[in-house]
Amino acid sequence: MPTFEERKDAYTALWDGVQIKTDRKTAMEAAANKVAAGRRHYEAISAAVGVPWWLIGFLHLRESNCNFATHLHNGDPLARGKTRLVPANRPPWPPRNGKVYTFEESAEDALQMKGLHKIKDWTIERILYEAERFNGFGYAFKGLPSPYVWGGTNKQKPGKYVADGVFSPTHWDIQPGVAGVLKILLEREPDLLGKDPMEAEAIAAPKADYKPETHQEAHTLLKDESSSYGLVAGLLKSLGLPATLVGGAATAGAEGGLQAYAPFIGFFREYGFKLAMCVVAIIVIAEVVQYVRRTGKQA
Repeated sequence: MPTFEERKDAYTALWDGVQIKTDRKTAMEAAANKVAAGRRHYEAISAAVGVPWWLIGFLHLRESNCNFATHLHNGDPLARGKTRLVPANRPPWPPRNGKVYTFEESAEDALQMKGLHKIKDWTIERILYEAERFNGFGYAFKGLPSPYVWGGTNKQKPGKYVADGVFSPTHWDIQPGVAGVLKILLEREPDLLGKDPMEAEAIAAPKADYKPETHQEAHTLLKDESSSYGLVAGLLKSLGLPATLVGGAATAGAEGGLQAYAPFIGFFREYGFKLAMCVVAIIVIAEVVQYVRRTGKQA
């Protein structure tokens, strides 16, 4: 079986310039709609197995036109029990409900059987490779782009396996292929495959390099960053204390920079609300004690 590294460049070349054929556009759009319609089911399986929901949808589309009454392995009916076509006798365990397999448990077996749950880096090339591997590399061995992947696009060529091990060089596969459906979903949802990790990190920590140089700057940063600042500052004010105490020790010098204030900033971002509630509790307890003392003296 060809490895991903051996096939990667071929997928890159095929994906470059891939277009959905005009006469197949409507069918491709309908196929993409079917995959999108099953997203909730696929996401549940994805959460259990760790395979992206859209890949599960692509495979389901090719194997049984997104019929949830079939096995993901090959489209065999769930009602008949284990699979009969290749791969046969799957799943290897009995139905969990003791009666009939669900699509979800069948899909888990099909995905894990192929080791798809172990893959973490889902590039375009990897998606196309794993889709073809799921179906088999019979077309690659004949020098043909697999219609399982390229059906309905300008990359498709005549030829189809009309049964397990039976190839017809003139048959034309009319099923939408994975690449075309992937292209449509990417046009609809550009972030379908996820944001670039470095970009996401930059968005999550835009102020990572910022170093407040003065007490006032650190105080301002906390005021902007902490949702609990206003509540804590108000409570301090009610106790006759300056609100700037929230930012750290009032005597901290400018030379301390981030090192002097980072602990306070991080602390109040995470625990500011809890601290405020503690202060409220202390005030309430103090008031109760004073009330008890006053009423006791009066008695």
